[in-house]
Amino acid sequence: MVGSLGAIEALPLFPAMKPVEITDRPAVESCTHRLPSSADHNFTTIWIRNTDERTRLARLGTNLVVEYTDFAKNTVMTFLGDGDIANAAAELLAQTEELHAIPSFVAERLPPERFSIAHDRDQDEYVLDVQRLSALSGRSLRNHRQAANRCARVVGKQLRVEHDPEQLKGGLLDLFDRWRANPRQERDEGALDERPIVERLVAAWRSLDLTVTALYDGDLLFAADVMELVPDGAIGHCWKADVSYRGSFSLLQRSSAEYLSALGIRELNIEQDLGLEGLRASKLGWRPLRMLRKYRVRARTT
Repeated sequence: MVGSLGAIEALPLFPAMKPVEITDRPAVESCTHRLPSSADHNFTTIWIRNTDERTRLARLGTNLVVEYTDFAKNTVMTFLGDGDIANAAAELLAQTEELHAIPSFVAERLPPERFSIAHDRDQDEYVLDVQRLSALSGRSLRNHRQAANRCARVVGKQLRVEHDPEQLKGGLLDLFDRWRANPRQERDEGALDERPIVERLVAAWRSLDLTVTALYDGDLLFAADVMELVPDGAIGHCWKADVSYRGSFSLLQRSSAEYLSALGIRELNIEQDLGLEGLRASKLGWRPLRMLRKYRVRARTT
């Protein structure tokens, strides 16, 4: 029976941990849904990034603890919460040298006399203004606006914009492979292999609460955005387009923002850039409303 801690009590008390299962979603969201959104701690993100099946979960009071393999293949630990943050961090740091991906709203509650707190720019998350994106307004987004308009004109009457997750599911991997076949992706995103992540997303499709925007040229899917609505906005989990359709990314972003705006969503988190030069330039090009800063945390030894 779940006690006064709520659903998170279903997770073991740290230092005990358990492998993440799809049924852990209510426990994770009992913590994350009462706090500002952080893509690294979102359940869907945790689930689809667990491509090596090594992610583990625990709790410390009402705080969520996650141990996972990062994109550099290192095993790291993070946590999120609002209950006795300093002592929770100290307990975790008794078991690991450093905590990763700690969002600013948690890090700011850690006393600097007890902890060394270092900004990790590569993990900062980009938060976009949905209303501005829905119109691609302003001089700074003019190129995207022109590209979106051009793509829509070229596709013409064959253009369909759909928001049915089940209709999209079947074509997502094929679209991903067409996107990846573009030689520029190797330069822009390095050796990052996202296909296993997309495969996990598709496999767990019906267990996750997904929102989508899909662009079709007749019956051919040429761009898709897989998102999730969270209490304070939306998080983008997969955003791909067939770049043989010039301007398809711009048209996709505008179409997604129009849909989110109609749902009353004001902010879209498009996650971090991992320090990849091309990805950083691309995400900065959307003129983020703000950045959710992330930190690495160590215990002070002096």
